[in-house]
Amino acid sequence: MACVARYREEPLVGTLLAAVRRCNTYNADDFVPVLVGSTQVGWLNAEAMKALAPQLAIGTACELVDVSTGQINAAPLAATAVRIAPHAASPATRTEYVSEIVADLVEDGLIPRRKLRHELQDVHPLASGFVPLQMATPCLQMERAAMIYFGVPSYGVHVNGWMRDPENLHDPTPWGMWVAKRSCVHGPLEVMGAIASPFALD
Repeated sequence: MACVARYREEPLVGTLLAAVRRCNTYNADDFVPVLVGSTQVGWLNAEAMKALAPQLAIGTACELVDVSTGQINAAPLAATAVRIAPHAASPATRTEYVSEIVADLVEDGLIPRRKLRHELQDVHPLASGFVPLQMATPCLQMERAAMIYFGVPSYGVHVNGWMRDPENLHDPTPWGMWVAKRSCVHGPLEVMGAIASPFALD
């Protein structure tokens, strides 16, 4: 319900555009690139960096590198990136390293245990775009719930649809909506002022 509460508190109440603007308002200097090898796959904020400090100190599962040279460096965060699974040579091995990192972040409370989906998603280079080619080999796979904490694009399918009045099928006016329920929703929603049908799909 938190997502719905935030949506209703937007300055332009009831508009999806306000939520989009909020999600796209940020300062890039507040984030550190996440690399696989020399390829960027995501971003880390200061909170995630702090939570990764023990792993970064060990340097096995992830390490700090200088952005300009690519060399291991423990310089101030503004001049660094985080390379994950630096000693892994295959996507499968990187996945194992990242799984250990995610488990530590769950133990430390950065990633809430209740959000875990136990579902792996592909991680691709940011440069490949939001929807990489289907045949592209991923750099690694990551727990779906952890993707946002590493600033890695996550993918999903969400389908809603409007329906005509079953008593008047010739009227083209939308009568109701089929709303796909998500885990944060516990019942029919009012969506952008439209009628939420009681026929919501699970």
